[in-house]
Amino acid sequence: MDTVSVFMNAFLAHPLSYIGGILSLLAAVGFVICLWGFVEYLMALNGNDAEKSHGSVSMVRGVTWIIIMFIAWEVLRLLAGYFS
Repeated sequence: MDTVSVFMNAFLAHPLSYIGGILSLLAAVGFVICLWGFVEYLMALNGNDAEKSHGSVSMVRGVTWIIIMFIAWEVLRLLAGYFS
């Protein structure tokens, strides 16, 4: 068998593990965005209000991204449990 068919067979057998991996990577991106916003905020403590505001918005955006990925994962688990 070729690699694509092996991957598709594995994906169709256990799709939640792959979707969970993708959602975990997206949550990690949200964490990095939040961390970068924190660094921006700390670097702007010298009085630059525009940069402080940008850092705060990035932190909130990162946390929001993480929460959305967590909710998406829980909804998928709920639906998988309901239909299986």
